[in-house]
Amino acid sequence: MPVPYGLRRAVAPTVWGAIERLAEQRLRRTDQEIVAGPVHVAGLFSESHGIAASAIRCAEAMEELGLDTRRVDLGKLSHLALLERPSKLYPGGGAWIVHANAPEFVTALATIGARAFTQALLVGYWAWELPNAPPLWRRRRALADEIWAPSSYTASALGDGVRVVAHPAPAPSPFTRTQARERLGLPSDRFTAVTLFDFRSSLARKNPLGALDAFRRAFGDDEGALLIIKCQHGDIAPSLKRTLLQKTAFPNVRVIDEIWPSQDARALISAADVVLSLHRAEGFGLTLAEAMTAGTPVIATAWSGNLDFMAPDYEGLINAALIQVSDPQSIYSGQHWADPDIEVAARSLMRLRSDFAWRRVLEQTGRRLIAERLGSESYADSLGPAFWRAVGR
Repeated sequence: MPVPYGLRRAVAPTVWGAIERLAEQRLRRTDQEIVAGPVHVAGLFSESHGIAASAIRCAEAMEELGLDTRRVDLGKLSHLALLERPSKLYPGGGAWIVHANAPEFVTALATIGARAFTQALLVGYWAWELPNAPPLWRRRRALADEIWAPSSYTASALGDGVRVVAHPAPAPSPFTRTQARERLGLPSDRFTAVTLFDFRSSLARKNPLGALDAFRRAFGDDEGALLIIKCQHGDIAPSLKRTLLQKTAFPNVRVIDEIWPSQDARALISAADVVLSLHRAEGFGLTLAEAMTAGTPVIATAWSGNLDFMAPDYEGLINAALIQVSDPQSIYSGQHWADPDIEVAARSLMRLRSDFAWRRVLEQTGRRLIAERLGSESYADSLGPAFWRAVGR
């Protein structure tokens, strides 16, 4: 007899969970001799989110280091990969850096095929945003030779022995502020604050409503100031999107819920007078690094992954208290995260608008910190001896 849809849907997580556990046992790493070869960077290259951006920037950095670099797009990851043979076979040897977090890591490895990791260094590049990673994440560390994390904050959450490999410095922006505003049709004469987030990454964690609160305290209905809230994938949380639209119904606030090409997103960061990130937690803060590289001032929460490249020198950091996690989307639960000081953030916005000397300090300090802490030399040093042996250096 056919199984009712409701029953199939109810039992599917249990069935796939059992299949994943069997695959974990099959894919556990064992000691083996590594043979030098190319570096394969695997990731969701065709997607639009932070994990995809991390794979793209990693591949670019490997190419900039002069390594034989192969990009492997994992496409739309599916559990069916656990039951099928991979569509392409790769020779063993060299190094594999797989940009897929622990929940998707088994499926990613099955998509590539275990044969590819024979006599190769297998690295999982993971990012987690709370102080302690879930048990599944720690258990799946056994599937890789090394786990790399983008910040010391995330490495600590994942446990001992995790290597910190920060995202390499983003490429310089191709746009001046004037060019970026012309490209996006933004007014040239308004003080423009920008905050960006993806509903898939949790509205509560990214905290655009905190950014809105700070902006409103600083400027009220002043039409000389503009807040742009750039988001995407609002369709996955329609009630939260409605709430966001209701709370942002002011003439000097715009909400843009669209998937943009990367060049337009970079243009928006370059167009801003300030990128505002009153986040509750960040595994790294790639958007903040992009803004600092572009010379766009940043006002950001002084907590979590962004401190590796911002603290203690950057003056745009906003102190925060730690509070219990509360996430209506249930993406995160338990533990604690930051509650940034909204009043201090508002005062920083007002100062940034009027104090051009301070704006210049933030621009210069941001560029310097990115060059020092995320530059090619520090990136190469962070990769570690096992990686360099695997690629024959």
